[in-house]
Amino acid sequence: MLDKRALSLPEKLISRFHTRDPFALARELGITVMLRHNFQRQKGAFCIIDRCGFIFINGNLSDELQRLICAHELGHALLHREIALSGRALLEFELLNVTDQCEYEANAFAAALLLDERELRDRLTAGEDVQAIARAMNVHVDLLLLRLETLKHQAARPLPRTSSRRFLSAIGDNAGSL
Repeated sequence: MLDKRALSLPEKLISRFHTRDPFALARELGITVMLRHNFQRQKGAFCIIDRCGFIFINGNLSDELQRLICAHELGHALLHREIALSGRALLEFELLNVTDQCEYEANAFAAALLLDERELRDRLTAGEDVQAIARAMNVHVDLLLLRLETLKHQAARPLPRTSSRRFLSAIGDNAGSL
């Protein structure tokens, strides 16, 4: 079961600080973000050192992916602080892998933070396909699909149909790119 804060906290942050930028939000919340150029496979991490929150991001990644990693790690900082307080760092080697609850919640948080619901609904209503929307909104297509899934479950009214019921079959081998 998804922690409802994963979907409600992003909206509260956006309303309070007037931004969706995860780097700006981390700064406002007193969480230090550091780019690390010595990460090999690791994409990011969240940990607490001397009661201060730190997000570490692989500085060799694209700006778009760094933004996604920052949003994801910010989700861990706000939703899973107790895990980091126990001395366990939350390390990321894969994103959008929902094999455990904490990762799923951090991904849902990132999706809610980075993807404006009104713009998403407008684009769907206009008949844009998922890949076009992901490119236009500058996010990974899997993050967009996760946001659609969470919106579907919380929607009081159904989401409009995409332009094709079989849009997934149209996504090629490069589905992981923007």
